[in-house]
Amino acid sequence: MCSSIENCLLSQQSIFNDYYNTKISIFFTKKGLMKRILM
Repeated sequence: MCSSIENCLLSQQSIFNDYYNTKISIFFTKKGLMKRILM
């Protein structure tokens, strides 16, 4: 599995960050599309 606890935490952190970055970007693109439709 993991060679060390630190490596485990680092890989978890990057997966977590990727997940949230995609969620946030999708959220903002949706907001952007809504604004464009409303304008």
